[in-house]
Amino acid sequence: MIAFTLLLPAAAMQDIFDIMDEPYITHISELPYSSGVPSVEWNKDGHIIAWIDIMGFRNLTKADGKYFINGNPAELAITQYGTKYEISGIFDSITKSCSYSQLENNLVATLTVVLKWHVMCCDKNGCWVCGRFKETKIFQDAEIAPEQYNIVTHTLNITEYNNSVNARTEITLTSSPAFINYTYNGNHINNYKMIAHVEQTTKGIYFANLTPANIWTTGTGSLRQMNDKVIIPWTANPDYQNLTIQVSNLYTIDNVSAAEATVVRDTYNFKRSFSGLYISVIMIFSVMFGTLYYTAKRSL
Repeated sequence: MIAFTLLLPAAAMQDIFDIMDEPYITHISELPYSSGVPSVEWNKDGHIIAWIDIMGFRNLTKADGKYFINGNPAELAITQYGTKYEISGIFDSITKSCSYSQLENNLVATLTVVLKWHVMCCDKNGCWVCGRFKETKIFQDAEIAPEQYNIVTHTLNITEYNNSVNARTEITLTSSPAFINYTYNGNHINNYKMIAHVEQTTKGIYFANLTPANIWTTGTGSLRQMNDKVIIPWTANPDYQNLTIQVSNLYTIDNVSAAEATVVRDTYNFKRSFSGLYISVIMIFSVMFGTLYYTAKRSL
């Protein structure tokens, strides 16, 4: 079995992008938070005046022109609102509550405002409360909910080249845009199939803009990469208990097991192949010399 522990990608990725002096992240928890800049549009209903604005969503990413989240839009929504009132009387209280509902592809934020006030009446004998009032109003805003970010999918292929000249094991992992960490016997190499650049929407909400990439770190120890394959040199019988592979995107981390791999063992006997080649060459030259001899003899 192959266990997966992602210890290096964040640090390694940071080293790579420090050179660019740009804000990049490798996990959604690194995305800064912003309460945003709301679009304030006051609406009056009865004695209550209010506004509400869904400015965006936490843990937001963007790929191929579409926005994504991983989770419940209602729990990730970033919403602001404000209230005020106009009454002829004495203010008692105002309470506000915000709730969410889904309407097709839209997330609807509902602001419920309850206003209470009273009026006083007076005569020569004194003053008293001659009227109590309660008013409840609803204000709403709707935004298209981001799509759900898909779980990483991957295919693992391993080829064991068993020969006396260049014994090696080649690992090929096909995956959707992700960060991949390979570790074998304490050595490691990382492959970043995307970069996540931190940007802001027009309302100031941070998101990670995902761009496909193919960045490899320099492997340590014996691990190296060649043609998008990870090479374990000098062995066609690796200890898979000491091989760990982890695939992650900004939201999830998946462990890849050798049990999932399609393993092909390529056995190549150099001596046997050399002997066969040697015999073939001898036969070719024998035919050539035989033909020349026969031709020369007939010409005499």
